[in-house]
Amino acid sequence: MIIHDQDPLSQQALVLTRALASPFALFLPLTSPGLGLLLFASGGFVLGVGVSVGNVVVGTFRQSYCPPHLLGRVSSASMATNQGTIAIGSALGGVLGSAIGIRPTMWLLTAPLALTWLLLAFSPAGKGRELPLAVRPERHNGQSAGTKSLPGTAEGQP
Repeated sequence: MIIHDQDPLSQQALVLTRALASPFALFLPLTSPGLGLLLFASGGFVLGVGVSVGNVVVGTFRQSYCPPHLLGRVSSASMATNQGTIAIGSALGGVLGSAIGIRPTMWLLTAPLALTWLLLAFSPAGKGRELPLAVRPERHNGQSAGTKSLPGTAEGQP
């Protein structure tokens, strides 16, 4: 079997980027006119960068860990779940915004977002240094199991 290497810091990078970026969600409900708009801009920017970096780490892990014949299914299921939760969150935000106001809704929805990195940090994914390695069968070298190599050639080499 062949074990494909991964970046040994990938698991730590995922937890670290989420831990650094998630608290910036709390800047969003602090927005006010004038210079207060910088809170929204900086919070949105850092949060966006953190999500992007995390998505690269997760996408790389998914591509190296999933068997090739299942990768399309796993990726599409992940994207459907992601897009579905965005629609649910939008509807929830609209209902809450109408019921209790915009700023209280933003506090109610960004406070848990700022703490989501803790779920990752205290899960099995956050306790190690590396994400699991993919183990795949060795590639077939073209010879059947009972075939011997020709004299003067290395084992398995034509």
